[in-house]
Amino acid sequence: MKVYSMDESGTATNEETHFNRDFTLVPNPAHSSIQINGDKSIAHFCVFDATGKPVLKGNQSNVEVSALENGIYFIQITTNQGDIQTKTFVKD
Repeated sequence: MKVYSMDESGTATNEETHFNRDFTLVPNPAHSSIQINGDKSIAHFCVFDATGKPVLKGNQSNVEVSALENGIYFIQITTNQGDIQTKTFVKD
């Protein structure tokens, strides 16, 4: 994917961007819990609802979601190396 931006002089630039695909969420949709699978260690995560409100935080790879309302959520995962990745999941 190409990302276009403006540099300080106002000139448009583009650069090839490689999105971080280090983690997967299973199952998705989820009913009671999701498992964060990946090769990197998780420092912490934060789950956001569709309005952007944080609703759940933790640092483990198994995330208990049974208390969440049904809907679409975003989980931001931060690794011990400082990499950040955001994934979407459905709670049913």
